[in-house]
Amino acid sequence: MNRLLRIFPRSLEGWVPILLLLSAILDLNREIYLIFDNFTFTALIYAFKNHTPSVLIIFLSPSIIKRYRKL
Repeated sequence: MNRLLRIFPRSLEGWVPILLLLSAILDLNREIYLIFDNFTFTALIYAFKNHTPSVLIIFLSPSIIKRYRKL
């Protein structure tokens, strides 16, 4: 963790979780649109199956943001 703190200046550390969340949402852009337009369980399962890291980032983002605020 100390190596990460040396790479990013203190002013940029707070932006890491926000950029991570933004990239996850952009990755799921089309699936989110399809789910809101016409909800089906098939679309939901497809989003979970084919974009697992992005879905996990979105679900865990409150925890990630809390952790970065403590640093």
